[in-house]
Amino acid sequence: VLPVEVNNQNWKLTQKGSTYSISFPTLKGEKRIPIEVASPHWQPVLDGLLEETIQGGSFKLIKHRNKWYAYLSITEDVPEVETEKTLGCDRGQNNLAVVAPKEGFGKFFNGQSVKHRRRYFQQRRKQLQEAKKFRALKKWNKKEQRWMEAINHTVSRRIVRFAEYHNADIVIEDLEGCR
Repeated sequence: VLPVEVNNQNWKLTQKGSTYSISFPTLKGEKRIPIEVASPHWQPVLDGLLEETIQGGSFKLIKHRNKWYAYLSITEDVPEVETEKTLGCDRGQNNLAVVAPKEGFGKFFNGQSVKHRRRYFQQRRKQLQEAKKFRALKKWNKKEQRWMEAINHTVSRRIVRFAEYHNADIVIEDLEGCR
């Protein structure tokens, strides 16, 4: 089943009492569904959408484990952050990322375990292809993709935390030859 996707012009968020609802057009007319706020963190976002201080994008209705979820994309203006320093960040194969301030010690994110695991995935993919197990291969590829996304997310969050600690901007650059 494909998820329902509605562009930013065709859906509307309303609130009656403490209940929010989203309405959107269907072939059989307008459909309105009540939504439950999953976390108090999202309350100001929904209020901003109602007050039009936050701009709404498209939204998707997705069923996951017998529960329906509404994924809303939004555009929100965020204030500029004043920083005094910059951090250089370089991506690579042996080290997933290297973050270095002008003075002081940098941070290395080693990629050896990632290289090892990717070789394992590659070897397993080859075995599945030779055995013509295409469904298992597709499942395996998605597993590798999810794992790599989790690794990248973790590294990026640690880089951002490092930059926040140093009150610095992050500049993606080529640090080759900086020894």
